[in-house]
Order: sequence, then C-alpha cells, then structure tokens
Amino acid sequence: MKTNLSCVVLDSRGGVVAAERMDKAAFFTVDVARGKALVSASFGSPSGALAQLAASGIGTILPGPASPVFLQGALPIKGGGSIGCSGGTGQQDEDGAKAGIAALGN
Repeated sequence: MKTNLSCVVLDSRGGVVAAERMDKAAFFTVDVARGKALVSASFGSPSGALAQLAASGIGTILPGPASPVFLQGALPIKGGGSIGCSGGTGQQDEDGAKAGIAALGN
C-alpha cells in the first residue's frame, strides 16, 4: 500500500496506547484516526459498520477528548481496544488497521 496513514491504538477505555503519523500524512489524520478508533473501541465493532449511528446523535454523548468519527477505518482488538487509521480511502484505512491487528497477533 502506497498510502500515507496515521494510526492510533486505543485501550478499552478509549485511552491512547500508541499513535503514529507517516511523514507525508496530513496533519489532521491523527485526530480522524483517533475518532474512528474511539467509535470502534466504544462499540466493539468496525467503525464503518456504525455509520448509521451518527445520524442518531449518539456521537454527542461519547465521553473523552476525541470527537467520534463514524467512518470506515477502525477495527476492534480482541480483548478490548481498537486500531484506527486515516489518510487513505475508507478501505485503505481499514486495511491499515487490519495490518496493525495482524502485527499484534490478534
């Protein structure tokens, strides 16, 4: 994949465990990746599968410093937490999250 991504790993509470931005990834992609990961960690589902919840207004009640982002690109980690990526298409972001989960042996 020749896409410049930012990826964020969150624990089950939504706390940042790790964050990394590739040199040519846009500055805001870390925040978007964190928002996607927050959605995935909060609900234990891929962020893209929860897009319909955004219309319900549930994003306004998720606690924490990050704004929830209900777009494809984050996946839950077995045992809690999630990995979210941003910088490419939704599918590229999700592929990056899948690679991160595979690297964890999850």
